[in-house]
Amino acid sequence: IVAMLEKSGILRIANVGDCGLRIIRK
Repeated sequence: IVAMLEKSGILRIANVGDCGLRIIRK
């Protein structure tokens, strides 16, 4: 269960980072 939460957390952080970079680039 912990591994699943860690993976989902990393994916969420990666998604937010991508969105942030896109907004900053624009």
